[in-house]
Amino acid sequence: MKGGSSIVTLKFIGTGVASNMQACVKIYDINDNLLYEKETFNGELKVSLERNKVYRLFAISYNNTINAAFYVSENKNKYVFIFQRSIYNNLRTITFLLKDANYSNLPIGEGELVIWQK
Repeated sequence: MKGGSSIVTLKFIGTGVASNMQACVKIYDINDNLLYEKETFNGELKVSLERNKVYRLFAISYNNTINAAFYVSENKNKYVFIFQRSIYNNLRTITFLLKDANYSNLPIGEGELVIWQK
């Protein structure tokens, strides 16, 4: 089947981010006409686009942007876009003092507690 419209799912994720990215998304046709301006829901956006055409997408989330062209083909209805920078780029170091609840003078050996890992 040539041409025609289909429902396309656009998914947005970020590197170093556990959950889906919420984003404001604009989709343009090849002539730079704005077709959609929507926000994602749970990191996804479903739109009706014509098959066998190229579209331009601009998305912004937490000051991270995506500016990409994508082609909607006959046999693909899901596209994934990745925000290259994590929203957690200002990582802090936090020091914990560990004590044994039953033995106040018991030394606790050194160790590593990983709360967030990139």
